Amino acid sequence: MRAPDHIVLGVGDTHLELRSPEPADASRPVEYLTVTLCASGLQATSQIDAYLSEGLPGLFEDMAANWRGWRGKKAWKSIDSDLLLTCSHDGHGHISVAVCVRSYVPNEDMWTAEGTLTLEPGSLDELASAIRRLLRQ
Repeated sequence: MRAPDHIVLGVGDTHLELRSPEPADASRPVEYLTVTLCASGLQATSQIDAYLSEGLPGLFEDMAANWRGWRGKKAWKSIDSDLLLTCSHDGHGHISVAVCVRSYVPNEDMWTAEGTLTLEPGSLDELASAIRRLLRQ
């Protein structure tokens, strides 16, 4: 199955897009991803280090396996903490993901953008698979 070139997480105005895996050569592991958070008129884009990102598809696989609910929060962060996802379930079929995107460019002003998006439980298996393919794992 061909790897997607981008993935959109969330429904509605608030969403997170993962795209542009680098290097472009599909035979090599992904080193960087471009992420864009869109929330309440805000659009924040950053390139994140995808090194050690194996846990990202696992996060979505875990939520898919526990789609009826879980206690507490499930979280994942990139190695440089420039992308943080904190997921919670309200026990009624609604999954919220608090997203934090940070710039990580040396010698430039640092910034942080945050938003909360909603995921459909029925989409979690497909998202996990798409993320795994995007990351070439």
